[in-house]
Formats: sequence, structure tokens, C-alpha cells
Amino acid sequence: MKISHVFIIASVAILGVMAVPGQDDAFDPRRGVILDSRFFDRATSEGIWIVMFHAPWCGHCKRLKPVLAELSDHEAAKGLHIGFVDCTTERSLCDAQEVKGYPTIVHRTPLDSPNEWHRYMGERSLKRFIAFCLRLYHDNTIATTQSIPTVPEVGVAFVFAKLDDVVKAVVRKFLSYDDVSFYILQKEAPVASITLINDVSFGSDVITFEAPWTTTGVSDFVQKNTLRAFADVTGWNFGDLARRGEGRLVALIHSNVSEDNIYARESMLLLAKERKNSAAFSFAAVDGDAWIYWVENFGIHRRSYPTVLVYEFMRDVYYYDSRLAETVKNAWSTVETASKGTNAVREFLDGIEQGKIDDIPVSRAAAICKVLRPYIPRIDDWRRSFSDTAFMGILFGFAFIMLFAISVPLRFALCPPGRKNNKQKRN
Repeated sequence: MKISHVFIIASVAILGVMAVPGQDDAFDPRRGVILDSRFFDRATSEGIWIVMFHAPWCGHCKRLKPVLAELSDHEAAKGLHIGFVDCTTERSLCDAQEVKGYPTIVHRTPLDSPNEWHRYMGERSLKRFIAFCLRLYHDNTIATTQSIPTVPEVGVAFVFAKLDDVVKAVVRKFLSYDDVSFYILQKEAPVASITLINDVSFGSDVITFEAPWTTTGVSDFVQKNTLRAFADVTGWNFGDLARRGEGRLVALIHSNVSEDNIYARESMLLLAKERKNSAAFSFAAVDGDAWIYWVENFGIHRRSYPTVLVYEFMRDVYYYDSRLAETVKNAWSTVETASKGTNAVREFLDGIEQGKIDDIPVSRAAAICKVLRPYIPRIDDWRRSFSDTAFMGILFGFAFIMLFAISVPLRFALCPPGRKNNKQKRN
């Protein structure tokens, strides 16, 4: 086969890998308004809105469609407007809303500023959507308390010393967060402040803003602390947990039926408390039975539970030591030896911070990035812009083009046309 034919075939293959999946069926919202950039702002300027940004080929979007359709018929959603935006045709509108994945759901009420939208971060079930609608319609999201609670009723609680417009705006922004609650002291203080209560601080961290008390400043503080210091991973908080701090997630992988979990969880919570002021790691518990397909990416078997894995989201690499796994599994079996497991994990995390433990690429694309990173510093950014399959296709395509570019002059150098003519003359 001629080189030119090989080049054409490889180019077609690369384009096929990079092709956008076809729209095999049209998205039928069944109920709601199909929005586009021509009248999006005007249509959503009044009333209470929930808008889903989707793509026709998105499986999660298709599963969410009947949930929103059922929500539109519910008593709790009377007066609620549900809108849909197809990001394959309304790219600029989706970019304006910073849509990074599908589906992305946003919401707003007439109390919000023009063009102000808040991201929906709750569970995508009918029951949770109904509860969310009730919070949108009724001003019952801020409870009053005589004193600062010692333990939050849900994952994280924020106690405000006084109620003002800044607090009201911030609470509206975080209406959809499942594990966040807000309180106002019955006897309001003259100085605006926030007390954060979670599984680490237990009311000990009182934050008084010395800078001007603004909606942006308070929102940023709440946003950084909406997750518990040691949280259970779900499909809705995984991305936030994995990106928190420097993007290293310390995952306790466990089985819900195991009796060793209690000692393992206590050890991880202790480590989270020790490092609560450090951005190097975030801590979470992963149900290995529910997340079996994700856990299998790292070659971890169920018989190793409970075990510890450190996953670095941005570079798609992980840190795992089978000797550590054996140590913690044995240590977390009894209360007398639990501290041995804690110390082993502590040394493991220290070794990662000090660069003494090598990372392991999760995928082939991540492995290639690890090799090329010293020569192409931005290669991780490029890989995140494509799927792993497309990225690998681009790399192989580039390598083939380079090989072709080198082989052609090399062929003429080793076998000049004149030499071939001389052979023919002699014959």
C-alpha cells in the first residue's frame, strides 16, 4: 500500500474519532418552554424558573426528562416555569451560563437581579425537586435559633448574627443544596458575622468579616464551606469534592455491610480535622459497592475494603499502596489497633506532599500526559478539552503526520531518483 493511501485512511479514522455523536432522536421536553438566545432574557425575566441545559445525545438528560415532566404536573410546582436549552444549537447561550456538562440546571426567582441565575446542586429526583419548589415559594429557608447549635442537623450549618439583604440574597443562591442549613440568632447581634458548624469545627470557627459585608464576600465563604470536611460521595457532589483544595481526594473505599467502617470513618475524620486548614487534600467516603465501576479503574477488589486511595482529579492520576491497604484493613478491625491505621494513612499523605510517592495514571491518555508533561507543560489542559478517545486519536494522528513528514525526505535521501534511473539504464 502506498504511503499516500495510508495517510488518507489514517486521516479519515482520526476524523471519525473526533466526530460529534449524532442526534439519533430529537429531545422532546413534553412540558416546558424551549428557549433560545433570541428571547431567553425576555422570557425568563418574570416568574420563577428552572432551566435545564442539555444535549440531544445525553443519556442523563433523557432520564431527567420524565422527572421534570412529572414535576410540572405536581401541586407544588404551580406557577413554576420549566425551560430547556439545547446546547448543540445554542452554544453562546450555554457558554454565558458556564455550562460544563449535561444536564446543567439553573434557577431564579423575581427577587434575584436581572440575568442572575443560581446553579441547582441538589439530588435530581422528583421528591427533591418538590421539596426545592416548596423552598422557592415559601420564605421558610432561614430558621431562628436562641443559641449556636453544637451539631448541625444536616451536613453543614451557617448561623448568621443578623438578618439583612445580604443574608437573604446568599440564602436564595444556596436554596438547592441538600446538606446545607441556615440559622438566624433570635437575639440579633450588632455586628454581622457567620458561625460555621460542620463535622470538624463543631461551632468553634466564628468568622467575622472585617472587609465590607457584601453578597459576593459572604457567598464566596459559604461556597467554600458547603461540603462537610469528611463527606459521603454521591453522584451530585463528586465533582465538587474532587476539585476542592488542590484537587487531591482522599477516598475511604468501604462496603456498607462491613463492621470495620466505624473505626475507618473515625480515623479519616480525625485526619480531616488535623488538616482542616490545609488545601492539600479533601476527604470523603466512597461506597465501594455503589461505585464499583469507578473503583475497578484502580485495580482495587472488594476483598481489600476498607482501604484508602488518593485520587487527583485534574491530572487523572492516583496514589495507592497495597502494603498500606493491608495495614489499614487489619488495623481498622479492632478499636485497639485503629490508631495504627490512622498513623499509616498519615505517613502516606505526608509522603505524597513531599513527593516521595509516585502517582499512577488512570488511563492511557493520562499515562502519555505523564511522559510528555516535562516537555509540554499545557498537555493536561489540552487533554481535558477532549474525551480520552478523541485525545488519543489526535496524538496518534499528530505522530503519524510527523512520521510521514520525516519518512518522505528520508526516503529520497536514502534512495534518490537518479540512482533508480541508473539501475534501469544498466539493465
